[in-house]
Amino acid sequence: DSHTAVAREEELDIARILRGFAATKPKAQKGARSARTLELVRKEQSIETIAADQNLKSNTIIHHLEELISLQKIYPADIAYLARGNESSIQKAHEAFRDLGDRPMKPIFEHFEGRISYDVLYIARLLFE
Repeated sequence: DSHTAVAREEELDIARILRGFAATKPKAQKGARSARTLELVRKEQSIETIAADQNLKSNTIIHHLEELISLQKIYPADIAYLARGNESSIQKAHEAFRDLGDRPMKPIFEHFEGRISYDVLYIARLLFE
């Protein structure tokens, strides 16, 4: 019967929504991870090390760092160590940010024809003032 079919579809929709809520991380867990990122930054750990420590991707750690900077829990000077070995690329990225803006990142990446990795560009943006 059509009413039963509609009711069943509504139940499936509700189940999908609830699964989506279950898949999202609680705010407390996200906060704990940002706190762990902060702790490891203070020990001058690499983004890759911080990501591996928390079983996260490096872009998630970049997001944590952006959040910590916006909350003034860290400052660009606190993460300047992340630029080591990439100073020239970061300087070039900063020049490009001044000319092209720093968001979105894809036009910057394309400007350098892939010669500067996204990871280095994201670090450059964290350090861009």
